[in-house]
Amino acid sequence: MTVRSFGVSPWMDDATLALALDGVERLDLGRGPHPDLLAVSLSSTDNIGHAFGPDSREIHDQLLRLDRVLGVFLDSLGRLRDPARIILSLSADHGVTPLPEYARAHGAADAQRVSLDTLWLRLWGELQAAAGPGPWIRFFDLGLLALDRRNLAARRVDVDSLVGAVRAAVLRHPGVQRVDTRRTLARADTARDAVARRWIHSAPADVGGELFITLRPSNVWGARRIAEHGVPLDPDTHVPIILWGAPFRPGTYANRVSVTDIAPTLARVLGIRPSERVDGRVLGEALR
Repeated sequence: MTVRSFGVSPWMDDATLALALDGVERLDLGRGPHPDLLAVSLSSTDNIGHAFGPDSREIHDQLLRLDRVLGVFLDSLGRLRDPARIILSLSADHGVTPLPEYARAHGAADAQRVSLDTLWLRLWGELQAAAGPGPWIRFFDLGLLALDRRNLAARRVDVDSLVGAVRAAVLRHPGVQRVDTRRTLARADTARDAVARRWIHSAPADVGGELFITLRPSNVWGARRIAEHGVPLDPDTHVPIILWGAPFRPGTYANRVSVTDIAPTLARVLGIRPSERVDGRVLGEALR
């Protein structure tokens, strides 16, 4: 087995958790008077999901294996340290939209792969002609267009007009749902507009973002036959949050929460006062 294939297999999670247990012992975590933090990233689910898709037999097999290996890890950790003093938080970095081929077979007739490569090449050519050779396009992928606005303006390029023309062209694509600009995001009510809120969190002001393109539901970026993400809709952003330990009340809570709620919740149960304002809220409904 090569290193590359090992990363797209369930066995990488086995090795990662074995190393985590060894680290607990060698670093003597969890024995002192103050809390210790053990952060473990399990990447096989991400690798296998991208390679085979979220509805594949491979990812179903991976999740079954992950459930078992996590059980072994937690049982072992409970033997090494007092289970009553262990607090666990589990989540994921992103969700994923089903592959369009699968979605079409299950009722989403408009599901498709969206590529703006032709538009990108045209924009690149126009910028080279108007401003001369240069890396004027900082990024144009997964719905984000970022330009070197300052230097383009110095070359007397009307960036606002250019961005407006590109926006109009993108909106004509049948797979596109909406196209935001920096101005529309700044005016958005992020308490009600989840798409705008996700774009603002994904693309800070210093990246030079000009256009923020959101696809229609069930559509994905690119022509590659792998599962992608990058659409600020629920399938790509919905992840589980699991909290376990003595401070938490058993139950399933269906109200909308955010991964940014994990840090203030853990701080509350550990008696730690954040030194600065943090995103998220304390999940008081889950506390005893």
